[in-house]
Amino acid sequence: MTHKRPFAIDVAMARIREAIRPFPQATLFALAEEGFSSPFELLVACIISIRTLDAVTLSCAHRLFALARTPLTMSQLTPEAIDDAIHACTFHEAKAPQIHAIACRVVAAHGGVVL
Repeated sequence: MTHKRPFAIDVAMARIREAIRPFPQATLFALAEEGFSSPFELLVACIISIRTLDAVTLSCAHRLFALARTPLTMSQLTPEAIDDAIHACTFHEAKAPQIHAIACRVVAAHGGVVL
């Protein structure tokens, strides 16, 4: 009869960390570590990331956040300017007006604050 060792979560987590070490960090975590960590920035980056590769999401988010990082400044961009910044992501034509609309709504309905 074989004896099973009890499951050790600490050992499992250490093995997982070691296994994923060679891979790049997920985009939203990377953006947060770079200082793009407000709920609004992470929401916008998440929208950009839908059906888009991480590397493309990261470059698009950087381009867009160079133009605007808050709901107020994003709402002052045109949907076309947002589209120009995120043009490399999948479905950018639909995402740009949505990002703009969300920014405008957050400003109008919530004073520019996303909690």
